[in-house]
Amino acid sequence: MTQKLSINGKIAVFAISLAALALNVAATAPNALAAGSDSNWGSDSEKKQNPDWAAAKKKIADKDYAGAIPHLQKYIGDNPKNANAHNYLGYALRNLGKLKESGVAYSQALTHNPKHLGALEYQGRLYLKLGQVAKAKANLAKLDGLCFFGCDEYTELKNAIAQHKGS
Repeated sequence: MTQKLSINGKIAVFAISLAALALNVAATAPNALAAGSDSNWGSDSEKKQNPDWAAAKKKIADKDYAGAIPHLQKYIGDNPKNANAHNYLGYALRNLGKLKESGVAYSQALTHNPKHLGALEYQGRLYLKLGQVAKAKANLAKLDGLCFFGCDEYTELKNAIAQHKGS
């Protein structure tokens, strides 16, 4: 005996199928959902073997932003289209108060990867420092479109906007 599903039943079946597909994609390709944040670095072993990248990450973790910049610049010299390196350079510069240079680095990151979640969040934070709330909200809207199931970058920028004076 065949049963006909109501529209709500069909929607429920579709939603369950979509969730199962998403879980299957996440299980078979763990980096697929993080494509905007770390998609153009290459293999993990390649990242671990680059001494400038390793030094820059350590210096940033230690909040030695000035010390990280030469390593990032060297890495970018060898990998000029690497959005992640431009993003980290922007982060280091922003934390040193070099806002104009930081903006250039974030723009470069987004030129090479317009869907770079980290660069969109950090550029949004830069916009807040510059008092450009509307631009920060535009970045939040882009993140909302890219983060189908939500993401940390969206949440962090949303919270930063909510806490910003004059938002």
